[in-house]
Amino acid sequence: MADEPNTISAQVVVKTDSGSSIAGETEITSKNIQHLFPSETNLTHAFTQLKEHGFSVRRTLPTLTITGTKTLFEKTFRLSFEKKAHKSGSYYVPTTQASIPSEMKDSVAAVVFPEPVEFFE
Repeated sequence: MADEPNTISAQVVVKTDSGSSIAGETEITSKNIQHLFPSETNLTHAFTQLKEHGFSVRRTLPTLTITGTKTLFEKTFRLSFEKKAHKSGSYYVPTTQASIPSEMKDSVAAVVFPEPVEFFE
């Protein structure tokens, strides 16, 4: 799927049992990091739901990495994208906030779209 045109990757932030996540306002420290890792139940639920929607899913703790077509992201998370140029090629940036589908709200806190890495010479 990675070679397919209009393919997008994103990080899915999975909730802990308490409902918190690394996407929250809490400062992450060595004392609280273990409490911010998602539970196995939430990881499994999010993983299964994302696969059922058609995404390629990889466990990259503490998040899940998903890959899919631009159309799949637009449909699943009700997103719009803008294509941007980068010296390593083009990429898509969401122009709207991701809307988490109701069947994922108990386990998914956020969907984050990383931008390409910029190396300095």
